[in-house]
This record gives sequence, structure tokens and C-alpha cells, in this order.
Amino acid sequence: MIVQLQKTKTRISVINQIPKIFFRNIENSAQFGDHLFPTWANTVFAPTDLKNKFETVYDKYKTYKSVTTRKLIRETFLYNNQIEKLCDNDPASKIVSIDDLPKRIQEPIKTLFLYLYKSAINYDRFNDLVEENVFDLINRFKKENGIEVCPFCGIETINNLRGQARLPLDHWLCKKDFPMAAVNFNNLVPICPSCNNSPAKGEKNILIDSSQLRVKAFYPFQIHSGVDISFSYVNEPNLKVRIKEEDWNFNVIPKDPTQKDLVINWLSVLNLKVRYKDYLEQLILNDLWEDYYRSYIDNDRLRTHAQSITELRVNLEDWRDTMFKLKKSPGAVVYVAFINYLINDASDAYLTSLYQNFLRQSNN
Repeated sequence: MIVQLQKTKTRISVINQIPKIFFRNIENSAQFGDHLFPTWANTVFAPTDLKNKFETVYDKYKTYKSVTTRKLIRETFLYNNQIEKLCDNDPASKIVSIDDLPKRIQEPIKTLFLYLYKSAINYDRFNDLVEENVFDLINRFKKENGIEVCPFCGIETINNLRGQARLPLDHWLCKKDFPMAAVNFNNLVPICPSCNNSPAKGEKNILIDSSQLRVKAFYPFQIHSGVDISFSYVNEPNLKVRIKEEDWNFNVIPKDPTQKDLVINWLSVLNLKVRYKDYLEQLILNDLWEDYYRSYIDNDRLRTHAQSITELRVNLEDWRDTMFKLKKSPGAVVYVAFINYLINDASDAYLTSLYQNFLRQSNN
């Protein structure tokens, strides 16, 4: 909800053709064989263990005599891959998790799709075929969207550097509950490690709320109007009293009121209310922002410390506009809200105390 993301097209997404064709043909197939797969997959993955994983699923599937049971297994793949419809709470798209399937086939399906995600999409012969790998795809996604910070939280960088673990691809529908969507690139999006892991997103089922009711979920690539983020002091600080949580407010609301459900889901899934408040407390409030601001002015040859409220506001505007780019600067999503309060809503008495204090320190 911070920035509007665009999907990055990639030929790696053809990996999902393999299970798609398999589950389309499995019912009418009298035996396991190459006809259950795309022709290119039979060649590319011939030296691997991929076919054995599919054969285990095939054999388990064929043990079920019930037409209804077999249909459920096939439909689960179809429903799990309707990512946008599921997020949009489309009643025609059912939520079917791996736990809804017969017990005996659950583990073979998990094993198969985990192999597709961890091994098959990284297999060198496959990467040669599609002329791309996941590492390069992530860097292209960053470049095409113009982002250097996580587009989900805005408070962490998303470096993707050789010589270290690559940036995570998050399964928006978690692979724990929906493993059949594990290699659907409509369900995969680069994300910072802090968002990817618990207690942020982790393995949460984004399609239901804490009461286990189905909700309209935020989808990373849907068109949205964004959010308004605001900070305000209830009790402005002074030099003698340490700031407490009850002394300030921090609010996130949708620019478009009709998207309230999406914002609630986004904040909840990524645990952002807690993270934003803690960011404010640890990295901005209790004089930490003042050190950052003072350092900026001290190192800017074109600026000096303000000698009036008007000059302080100008300095703050320049600091905000120079140092806090939403797509480039970690924490800008929070910092800008705080600086906007100082510029637009802080009392004259508080601003006076600030610029006088900065002047004193600069003269020492």
C-alpha cells in the first residue's frame, strides 16, 4: 500500500506449466508417462528427480476410487492458482488448503512443489532455457519498480548482492497452506527478510482474519490509491521529560475509504502497526531524529542552523525532500510523517525551543 508495484514479466513463470498440464491430464491417463508434461520439460529435467516426485503424486491419486475425491485434488490446484481472485474474495474462487485434501496425498504434494520451488526453478538447464534466474529477476524487479527499500514495509533495504543469500521471494499465499501455488509467479514477490519472516508475514494465511473469517486481502500488484500516514504529538516534548507512547499518535488510513479492508489486511498481515511504532520509538523519538537532522545541517555547506521558526521549517523541508525518498530511503514512510508534523502542526513554542537548542549546540 506504500507504492504501486508492477509485475515483472519473466519466462521463469513457465515452470508452472508443468503441474498445470499434469493435473489437467491426470484423470484420463491410464499410466504415468511423458504425455503428462510439456515437451520441453521432458528434455530439460530428464537428468533430475522431478519425474519421480510427480509419479509419487500420480500413484497416490490413482488409489482414490471416489470421483469426488479425485476432483477435489485437481480443483485444489486450480483454486490455489487463482491468486488475485482469492485475494479479492471472489465467491467463485474457493479457499482450499493442503489440509483439506486426503491425508495420504498431502505429503507427496508438499514434497513435489517444494522441489519445484527450491530445485527446479534454480536448475541450470532450466535457467539456460528461459535465459534468466531468480537472482537476476529480483534485480530486474527492483529496477523496473525503481525501489531500494521493501515496498511492503518501507523500513528495510532490499539489497540483492552476490556473495550473500539472495533476497527472499515471498509466497503471498503461503506455501504451508497452499503449496500448489508455490511456483506461480503471480504469487511470488521480492520482499525484505523482516517482512518475510514471523512475527511479520511468516506463514500467515492472508485470506482469513483472526476470527477465521474470509476477508478481502491486499494483493501486491492490484491497483490501489495508497495510504495517508500521519504523526502528531499529544504532549510535545521538553528537555526534562522523556517521551512516552501516550504522548504521540501515529495513524495509517487509506486515501480511498473504499479500500479500508485492504489497508487493514496489509497492516495486520505484516504486523506493521507494531513495527512502525517501534521504529518511531527506537529510531526517531527521544532526540534521535535531532542528531540525524543536526548532522545533516552541519555537513551541508549551503545551510546553517536556523535562527527563526521560518528558517527551521525551510531547513526541515530541505532535509525531508533530500534525505527521505519513499522508494529509496529506509524508514522514509515513517520519517516523512514525523517531519510533516514539525513543519505543519508543531507549536511555535516547541519549534522555538528546537532551533535555539540546535544553535547552542552548533556554537559549542
